[in-house]
Amino acid sequence: MLATFASALLQRDLLGGVERLLVGCSGGGDSTALLDLLSRHLESQPVVLAAIVVDHGVRSDSDSRADFELVRSQAESRGHECLIERAPSVERWNEAIGRQQRLTAFRRAAGRWQADAVAVGHTLDDQAETVLLQLARGAGPGGLAGIRPRRRLDGLLMLRPLLSFRRGDLRDYLRARGLLWREDPTNEDLSIARNRVRREVLPSLLEAVPGAVAAIARTANLLRDDETWLNTIVEQTTRALTVPEPHEGGSALDLAGLTALPVALQRRVLRGALRELRGDLSGISAAHVEAALAVADAAAGGPSAQDLPGVRVIRGNGSLRLLPLEARRLRATDGVS
Repeated sequence: MLATFASALLQRDLLGGVERLLVGCSGGGDSTALLDLLSRHLESQPVVLAAIVVDHGVRSDSDSRADFELVRSQAESRGHECLIERAPSVERWNEAIGRQQRLTAFRRAAGRWQADAVAVGHTLDDQAETVLLQLARGAGPGGLAGIRPRRRLDGLLMLRPLLSFRRGDLRDYLRARGLLWREDPTNEDLSIARNRVRREVLPSLLEAVPGAVAAIARTANLLRDDETWLNTIVEQTTRALTVPEPHEGGSALDLAGLTALPVALQRRVLRGALRELRGDLSGISAAHVEAALAVADAAAGGPSAQDLPGVRVIRGNGSLRLLPLEARRLRATDGVS
């Protein structure tokens, strides 16, 4: 297991440029295995490790304390510091909120501890679950590319060294090492979509198609390589189509050049332009991108303007303009009354 782990790290150069590494640990089996494998792998290397526990406040104080104490004992027994971050309470917690809370907590801790990256314990099973959920939600190739092994999110470098490993194999490893872990009871809640996929959908799929988990992950890897190449094409195309835009904070694309592209490339250019203007694509759905395409398509008699979340899209004077709304109406001088 350790040799396979080391090979995966080297093959993807996951630790390139990393000298101080935080390891996200919940006390569960995956993150416990990750902390142990990283600690063993880096014993003779100049990388400083610390564990970090994020308390979401959705479990009892005694359970949260037991999680932290388990992680702290395992970290300190290996000579590593253990940090804890407490997320603010929310009225209705869900998986998306939890994910954002973890990222925020990791970012805070990484800044204070001066970490170069944060490693988390996503597995091959998590990859398959993610791809199936994205497929069910109608995601495009970017979503179906699944979890990236190394990805920068708002300046935070996230590493997933366990994407080659099945969840069951990691627990076998922990048993062989005599290491304890704690199972989160919320993982049994079938009202959470991921848990239902994990407990019911994937086992049924594996009965029908043995090896499905690895095959789904392989598809994600292929799509991720395609996405990397396509993103290069999109960046080059967007630069070639960009024209001056007088409105501060806005951007514009040459309309004739945009509509001459294959529609698949039009979508990608518009998604990229929306991301660049807004900073991210939160709240932007496939329907919003199609609405922007409809504005660009004058021949189809579509609207000359459309408001999307945070952005107004306007067709006129040979360009497609993307202007920030910022929770207010644009002035008439910006081209729309």
